[in-house]
Amino acid sequence: MNALLQWDRELFTLVNQRWTSPVLDVVMRAFSDWDPWRIPVILIAIAFLVRGSRAIRVAVLFAVLAVAVSDQVTCSVLKPRIDRERPFRVEPGARKLLGAHDGSFPSAHAANSATAATFLALRFPRLRPILLLPAIVSYSRVYVGVHYPLDVFAGVVLGSGIGTAFAGLESALRRRFWPAKPGGRG
Repeated sequence: MNALLQWDRELFTLVNQRWTSPVLDVVMRAFSDWDPWRIPVILIAIAFLVRGSRAIRVAVLFAVLAVAVSDQVTCSVLKPRIDRERPFRVEPGARKLLGAHDGSFPSAHAANSATAATFLALRFPRLRPILLLPAIVSYSRVYVGVHYPLDVFAGVVLGSGIGTAFAGLESALRRRFWPAKPGGRG
């Protein structure tokens, strides 16, 4: 276990202190900070809820519910129990490009982005490229100094599982209550 934690710290140092540039500082902050994205994402979800088909509206509601569950599991259940210190507080020379609170493990940003991306990619296969988003968000969280690599890995694993579970649940409910019409899509 000590070797794994040592590797985690060394990889954090590489990403946060060595593999850096002024351009990446800006780009990684943009992918790591949820605040500027909050309103556009909410407006897009509302647009799909208002103008989308019944299948789209149900999928959006399930995606939102899945992310809410992911966020609660990471922030209210796991982080308080594990209580891992943020790397910017304990790693010598760590660059802190964004603020963060609570514990470090697992990363809620990684979990929530993986939950949403996994659900959407499974529900709408044309959206599979969205699976790159959790990888970028996860890398950005290490880059800006608020998570170790194992924090984001655990978040992605957790979020992928929750997204998969909600995609399966939504699919089962859709087949049960809104079966596809002959020659159409459900």
